[in-house]
Amino acid sequence: MTGAKMETSEQEKTVRKLLILATLLLAFTTLASAQSAPKPDWSPFNWLIGTWDGSGSGKPGSGGGSFSLLYSLDHAVLVRKNRSDYPATKGQPAIHHQDLMVVYSENDKWRADYWDNERHVIHYAVAIGEGTATFVSDKSATAPTYRLTYKRLAKGDLSIEFAIAPPGSDDFKTYTTGTCHRRQGT
Repeated sequence: MTGAKMETSEQEKTVRKLLILATLLLAFTTLASAQSAPKPDWSPFNWLIGTWDGSGSGKPGSGGGSFSLLYSLDHAVLVRKNRSDYPATKGQPAIHHQDLMVVYSENDKWRADYWDNERHVIHYAVAIGEGTATFVSDKSATAPTYRLTYKRLAKGDLSIEFAIAPPGSDDFKTYTTGTCHRRQGT
């Protein structure tokens, strides 16, 4: 090998080492900043945390079900798992509904993402107050807007309302309502 080729090869090795070192440094810096993000203050949601059983009625008919709203990922998010069952009626088969919703804080605002066994995906903005939590889907000119509202009742029970507004409208119509009570020990 000539001296110029050896010198270039050594320079390439040095540049590669520096690139690897810079990549590792960037990865560690990103990991360190992600780990230092403060956890959300979930205290406004305390009255909703637990496992709940209930019954309701609406467009699908009368039925029952349960949901849980529990901390997950070391208190980084809240996870709601819901199940509702509506028995068959004249002209309508039985309905079994399941959904999953993850509540999180993003840019100091509460958000939630929802998925269900009917293949719906809904992205919500969340407003939480004393005894009320309202989830309103992102508005669209081509899709309905959804609103899910929890209200604390006497004796710690909850009322739940799910309402739908036509695309581009704020004219919500109730789709289902229900009442839930917290399971003992949760």
